[in-house]
Amino acid sequence: MSRSARIALLCLLACVPEKDGASDSTDGTGGTDTAVSSTAEPTTSGGDELCSDHAQTDTCCCFRDDMGTTSVCGGSQLCPLLMLGCKESPAYICAAADLAIADEAAVDCLLLALANGEAGKLAWFIDDLEGGGTYEDVRLDLVGDGTLFRQGGYLEDNCVEVYAVDRVPLPAGDYFMGCLEAADWRDRFECLRNGLETAPSETCIAGYSHDTPTTVRSRPGAARPLAGGRYVGSC
Repeated sequence: MSRSARIALLCLLACVPEKDGASDSTDGTGGTDTAVSSTAEPTTSGGDELCSDHAQTDTCCCFRDDMGTTSVCGGSQLCPLLMLGCKESPAYICAAADLAIADEAAVDCLLLALANGEAGKLAWFIDDLEGGGTYEDVRLDLVGDGTLFRQGGYLEDNCVEVYAVDRVPLPAGDYFMGCLEAADWRDRFECLRNGLETAPSETCIAGYSHDTPTTVRSRPGAARPLAGGRYVGSC
């Protein structure tokens, strides 16, 4: 199947109409501009009480920090967890050429969700196939207004690096549709990652590092260690 035919089929199966209340702006010529940009300096939020009653993760008070961040607000999972392996350690700086995957279509699911501007959750996990005990865990909460919240972290040498919880603007939806034009899934994933490397408009929780408890394993679900217990290593 050609690349254009594959993209058309994916859109037929997964593309959804734009939701009411979307924040598109009209340029006065009949077109719309869905890109979100920010020229202001990013702000840092802190001290807010948790707002777990929100149906979607749409504000900083949705995030809890307990030696690893998580959202306490709602939101549907738009795609299954994207599981990747890295042939070269460490996993958190894995080059696209060194990645391995079991289901290539999983990358396209994330790209289509981003292109459609849906609200909900996406995530990927990169494990170390060389036995080095490293990983990277990235979680995204799409707000549906052209922004998302980005969080996660990585493990290396018994040290957990917790990423900042940032709200970042997304490029226009056609950027991610352009990513789908790449023939190789590695190039599509790299295009996805590059599209998320934009400067934050808001920082909810600053990033930091800490030693790991002895119970932490390099697997999904163990990437967010809890407080307490004996700690090893040194960050």
